[in-house]
Amino acid sequence: MFCSVITPTYNRANLLASLHASLCQQKDPDLEWIVADDGSTDGTAAAVEKLRRDSPFPVTYLYQENAGKHTAVNAALAAARAELCLILDSDDKLTPDAISLIKEVWSRYSSNKKICGLSFHAQDNSGRFLGDQFPEDFYLSDHNRCRIQQGCRGDKCEVFRTEILKAFPFPVFPGESFIVESIVWGRIADHYQTVYVNRTILIKTYLPGGISASAKQAQLRSPQGSTLAAREMLQRPFSWGVKCKFMLQYTCYSIKSGLKAGRILQDSGCPWLCAFFLPAGALLCWYWSRKYDRI
Repeated sequence: MFCSVITPTYNRANLLASLHASLCQQKDPDLEWIVADDGSTDGTAAAVEKLRRDSPFPVTYLYQENAGKHTAVNAALAAARAELCLILDSDDKLTPDAISLIKEVWSRYSSNKKICGLSFHAQDNSGRFLGDQFPEDFYLSDHNRCRIQQGCRGDKCEVFRTEILKAFPFPVFPGESFIVESIVWGRIADHYQTVYVNRTILIKTYLPGGISASAKQAQLRSPQGSTLAAREMLQRPFSWGVKCKFMLQYTCYSIKSGLKAGRILQDSGCPWLCAFFLPAGALLCWYWSRKYDRI
């Protein structure tokens, strides 16, 4: 089996048929679909079972009590059996040539164990391209350099070796239901490279109430994970401009976590820069809390 498609979902039963249809329309359906249900109460299990009965590829349904998308992904990864793995939200769809294109490109790089996977572009339902083009086609880099230091923005479709993604599970903090994907992408980038391909294989829809629409609120409500993600970025050799951006985030989320100033300075890895940003971080924490905690 070539590709494990993982879909974490929460109360989106009405959207799963459309995603499943896009998988059924693949020119090369060499895949399995793993649906990780994060405590849905809308009949998701029955919806997946109905799709499974007529599916041309294996479908696995996993259920857990509501704990957040990242924990559902961790659970699904444990069940993944294919060589490569990609994560699709319940409101995503793949283009019909997605798996065949992934397979074609991967055949050139699969023997290089320093390469963790591939990254492709995304578009919205109107065909509008999301984000920036990569510097060149088949650009060999990593998440930290290409996406963070060079600032290549926008949603992308990342495809990883399953064994590598399993080795870097999402951190879990009790009582927190969210953590940014970049914490895992960054950890992988510390050890492996990615091939960036200027082709589109993902169609994204942004629905009200989804994680994409409320990302800042989700980060504020999971401040320990957000603090960890920012702190790890500070430990990498980015430019001072990038470090300042993450230092502001680090001080903000640390304060939101309830940490004292001494601990915030100590854990930052750069106390003098942290001390400089601490007042601004406190102000940003106050502003974001007023703006997002009421939603």
